[in-house]
Amino acid sequence: MKSIAFWGLVVLNALLLFSVVERHARPNAAVAAQNVRRPGEYIMIPGEVTGGTAGVVYILDTTNGQLSAVTLQQGNDRMVNMPKIDLAQIFARGADAVEKPKPGRSTR
Repeated sequence: MKSIAFWGLVVLNALLLFSVVERHARPNAAVAAQNVRRPGEYIMIPGEVTGGTAGVVYILDTTNGQLSAVTLQQGNDRMVNMPKIDLAQIFARGADAVEKPKPGRSTR
């Protein structure tokens, strides 16, 4: 009975030693997941709409560059989502729309 317990402990210690050596033998490199979008970081701004009685909450997704809004529909107390606006496209169009001064002309 003692020899069975002895050899059982020897095998158990060998397995433990193998697991410790194997854990330290392979490289410990972190690998980032490919094509995984991280969740957005949001800024929520309360506001009012001219001519409306309900307030609005503007939602700015700073990670993906999108702007949306949510308002409360007065008649049936439902939340209404506005479509998302891609701010990168808006800003790109705005930069192209600025008229550049012509040479020799005053900008005043």
